[in-house]
Formats: sequence, C-alpha cells, structure tokens
Amino acid sequence: MPYFTVSVSYIVAFLFVGMTLGSKGCGKGSRWALSQSVLALVAFATLAGFGVASLTGLLYSPMHSVLPFVLLGIGVDDAFVIANAFDREREGIPRASEDNESIIKRGSRALARAGASITVTSLTDLVAFAISSSSAIPALASFCAYASYCIFFLWTLAATFFVSCMVIDEKRQRDNRMDCLVCLTRNEDKVDAVEEEDT
Repeated sequence: MPYFTVSVSYIVAFLFVGMTLGSKGCGKGSRWALSQSVLALVAFATLAGFGVASLTGLLYSPMHSVLPFVLLGIGVDDAFVIANAFDREREGIPRASEDNESIIKRGSRALARAGASITVTSLTDLVAFAISSSSAIPALASFCAYASYCIFFLWTLAATFFVSCMVIDEKRQRDNRMDCLVCLTRNEDKVDAVEEEDT
C-alpha cells in the first residue's frame, strides 16, 4: 500500500509540475520533460540519502516510507523557485536571440538569485531533522537522520542537476524542438501563446 500511494503522489506531482512550470499543452512553452527531471531529482536524492544512511548503519523502519512525500514537497518547491528566477532573468529577450553562452549565464544568474532562498529552506529543514536525530526513540532518531541526509542531497542536486536540465530544456525551446520528443522540430508557424506573452 505505501508503494501505491508513493506512485500516485509522484504521478500527481508530475501532472501538477508539468502544467505549472510551462504551458499546459505540448507547445513551444511547455516543460513536461523538465517536470520529469523534478521527479528524477527527488528520486536521486532519496536513493543517495538512503544509501549513505544505510552505509552508516542507521536503523530502517516502516516509518521511513513517508520520507519520499516529504522530499517531494521540498524538491518541487525548490524547482519552482529556481524556474521562476530563470524565467525572470530573461527580461523580455526573445528566445531565438539567445546563444548557448547567454542561456548558461542566465542559469547562473538565476541560481544566484534563487540560491539563497533554497539554501535557507533546505538548511532550516536539515538542521531541524538533524537536531531531532538525537531523540531517545531509535526509530524517530533514525527517521530524522535519514531525512537529514536526503535533504542535503536534494539541495545539492537542485543546485546542479536541475539547473543543468533547465538550461538544456531552454536550448530545446530556443531550437523549436518538441517537448519529450526533442529529435522532432516543430513547424515555425505554430508559435505558442506563452512565447508571445514572454517576448
């Protein structure tokens, strides 16, 4: 049952992130492929955190199955903050006029703007769980220690993996390639309304 609810929560999160990061359809302004990277971000952070925590010999209990829900909320929030900063840094410049170097620089400026925000939220969560890991209840202490490791990896991957995926997706949009099927190019006359609003 916990695996089913985790799967459903990831599907709902994918649909929500896909519809809110970009346009709802598969047009030029869509970011459905990028929303998959948000889920991959959470999955990688969970695997890395669980792996390191298990390596240190921490106890695993059924209560730990709740952690993916916690990490999903934090990861999606970080992704929205970074993506919002990335869009703001474009400052009305048409996508077609940006070269690879300017897109990369825009990603670094977006991370400089959003980095403090995601660092403060992640550090607050990490410290709260790290303090709670000194609890006298073994299962609770182990749960909080697992959460601390996972949040650290979530913060690290959000600042590296997700930003890289966002830059790649922006290049895909600039080159007028289809979402999720990047080998196919869209027709030039099919300009998305979101693109017109952004310019």
